[in-house]
Amino acid sequence: MTPITTLITETATSTLVANAIDAAVKVAVLLAIALIATRLLRSSSAALRHSLWTAVIGGTLILPILALALPAWHVPIPGADAAAGLVHRVGDALGSDAGSSAEVRAVGQRVNGGVGHVTAETSARTEDPQLAAAAASTVPTTGPAEVQLSGSAPHLPWPAIAALIWLAGVALALLPLLVGAFHLRSIGRRAHDVESDALDDYAATLGRSLGVRRVVRVVEGEAASTPMTWGIVHPVVLVPAGFAEWPECRQRDVLLHELAHVARYDCLTQYLASAVCALHWYNPLAWIAARSLRIERERACDDRVLLAGARASEYAEHLLTIARTLRTPGAAGAAALTMARPSHLEGRLLAVLDGGQSRASLTRGRAAVIGAVTLAVVGVVATLAPWNARSAEAVEPDNARYLPAGNYAIPTDTDSVTRLDSTRRTDATERTSAVGRAAQTDAGEQLAVLQRRLNELLTSTGPENEQVKALMRQADQLARASSGATTVWNTGPKSQDPSEFSLAGCPVRKPSSSSAEVSSSDDEHMRARVKRGDCQILLDREGEVTYNATFTDITSVAKDGWFEISDKGGSVAHKLRITADEAGNMTRIWTVGGEQKPYDAAAAAWLRETLLELDRYTDFSNGARMASVYKEKGVNGVLDEMANTDGDYAKRTAVEHLLKIAQLDKAQTARIVAFATDDMSGDYERSQLLQALLKHKLIEPALQLSYIAAVQKMSGDYERRQALAALAETGKLTVEAQKAIYTIGKSVSSSYDRAELIGGVARQYGLSAETAPEFTAAAETMDSDYDLRTLLAKVVDEQPNLDSNIFAGFLNIVAKRIDSDYEKAEFFIQSARNRPNTEAERERIAKAAESITSESDYGRVLASLRRMKTRTGSL
Repeated sequence: MTPITTLITETATSTLVANAIDAAVKVAVLLAIALIATRLLRSSSAALRHSLWTAVIGGTLILPILALALPAWHVPIPGADAAAGLVHRVGDALGSDAGSSAEVRAVGQRVNGGVGHVTAETSARTEDPQLAAAAASTVPTTGPAEVQLSGSAPHLPWPAIAALIWLAGVALALLPLLVGAFHLRSIGRRAHDVESDALDDYAATLGRSLGVRRVVRVVEGEAASTPMTWGIVHPVVLVPAGFAEWPECRQRDVLLHELAHVARYDCLTQYLASAVCALHWYNPLAWIAARSLRIERERACDDRVLLAGARASEYAEHLLTIARTLRTPGAAGAAALTMARPSHLEGRLLAVLDGGQSRASLTRGRAAVIGAVTLAVVGVVATLAPWNARSAEAVEPDNARYLPAGNYAIPTDTDSVTRLDSTRRTDATERTSAVGRAAQTDAGEQLAVLQRRLNELLTSTGPENEQVKALMRQADQLARASSGATTVWNTGPKSQDPSEFSLAGCPVRKPSSSSAEVSSSDDEHMRARVKRGDCQILLDREGEVTYNATFTDITSVAKDGWFEISDKGGSVAHKLRITADEAGNMTRIWTVGGEQKPYDAAAAAWLRETLLELDRYTDFSNGARMASVYKEKGVNGVLDEMANTDGDYAKRTAVEHLLKIAQLDKAQTARIVAFATDDMSGDYERSQLLQALLKHKLIEPALQLSYIAAVQKMSGDYERRQALAALAETGKLTVEAQKAIYTIGKSVSSSYDRAELIGGVARQYGLSAETAPEFTAAAETMDSDYDLRTLLAKVVDEQPNLDSNIFAGFLNIVAKRIDSDYEKAEFFIQSARNRPNTEAERERIAKAAESITSESDYGRVLASLRRMKTRTGSL
């Protein structure tokens, strides 16, 4: 299977399909309500009906989110549960249980006299008999369940097939819009600004009368092109060639209609409707809603023209003439708003000529009421749950969290384990019978067996192995079914980093994997382990265990509890098991090489060093050891301990715990920054450590260059940009630090990340003669025309008084480094609007614009400069 189909197979489950069906039904209900409401409002204005459709279309996009976020309100509907069951039975018949070998599928639960009953069937094609045995033995007996193991050749289950069909429909529904957008871009590049300054000024005046505050570009296209509008942030109105020769009344009506689209943000509502049609292409109500929105949109704009004083009969004649003589070029009509579509013309003409038709514009008050009412209706529809599956799913306990090896999510630390263990006990758990408690203990032991098996496979095969994936799913299901149980997996390069772990007398074969973990299966049991190749330290405890102040020895063990720590892989294996009797007297069983020996000073020294080594990599003490070191030796004592700690994770957590209990001075902060620079290898841990220092306001100006030097050791663009952006946001960057960040920017491989990094610093601190050379050196190395243009344009926009020499450098970069004539023209036009409107500045921009080879784009720049000059003359 390809990676894409594998991903879909893993994620597309019957639950997802059930949620999708749930959302589709609710969207259909919402659209049906809107259809009925607009029919009831047919005597109201088109603007009111359009606003209602707009609100409902927006509501359909947020409805699935509200359905997941809001509590379910179960409304029994006859046959709903049967329909839901039919969906699942059809799924089973189509092969919903297909997947990787040894995948566990829970098929039912039943109570039989209060005693758990477990059955398991293993397919003859199961790849790993041991895995099947482990699965059968680790089914929890709390809440009796039947579990079936199935193994078959990997193929797409029916939810994945449904997802692929839906995605294909989405792509086909969006295709006309995408093709139209590309065609519009081509039209925009070929078109040129209207040559008549008077017409351009007239359009601007009409726009202001409609409340348009954006700059609208009026361009001329082919002689047979129908007037149309596109663009949200930078709107464009296209008129046919020779438009300036049209009668003044027709010019006015056309411009008013198109500018009304701009004022109402109709392009945005059209794209939202296209998104709804794409997501719900199978629902005819979605297409009806989109068509109704288009009709009401055009009628609302017609009403704006008539309200501005146009004669109805004359305006109807204009519409009819345009529809007969002009055409929409190519596929552009799918992405633009055309003035006269022949398919809608008859209804529009009748509405225009109907003197009794309401043409009132939409007020802000009415828009707010429509929005509020629609949101309320959407919220009610989102909470409806006609079948019981939703409510059952809502109370399912989430008692498992794991981060598999190689996972790049934020690591789960032992603080989280403590909170989870202390809060997962519910009243129902406390009332569990003696049989239930025994079953929970058994489930915890079974989960521990499964964990050990999973860890062995992770070490030998890695996280992508199919058996590993199956075991992870099984561990998740088992932990969820075990009331009060918590599982935490801390493995992989983004949590602890045990790649430097070593054990005396244990050579590490290369290549070898490494891992570290802290896990807790209930309130009483804890397990910690660090492993590299064949070398391992393992700690297991049951019940409460008390350590001494430095976490180098055990002072007490709870009754019926035990503590065990061991190593293996070295020249000789060691194990220490500690138990306690009724009176609390501890017994230490010390084994060396499998032979029991008296617990002596050598054993105590081994325990001390082994506990320290294990905590350095796993932090199983949850920072308590570092707190004791701080209490005894102060901040420098903790820093000395960090120097003896090899793991990135342990270093970072030690600093975080230290910052909670102590105030560091400049020398101590500098020492931690040096750790991040010289002693850490992981980008994530280094970045988190440095940002922790920033949060506590410890990076003074004198330490900024050291901080930046530590960041420079990172290899990932994202982590590097995050750490430097956090430093810049302090608002206290020195000039030297700004220059250093610009220098680092040149080595950032992603144009986007580079632009975000250096652009953020330039916009916040400004550019001076001292910092500009490093900024421009970093900017001109960018290989993306768009990113380079937007970077420089934002700086010019936010610094209108930017030094002329620096701006001249920007013009030179754009002229020489940007290949796209369109991007060049956009920068020059935007600069003409934002720079001082002087003859010298305009000449400088015009000179740089000579590098544009496209006559159309060059003409756009000159037209912009001409308008700027005209405004200067009118002042």
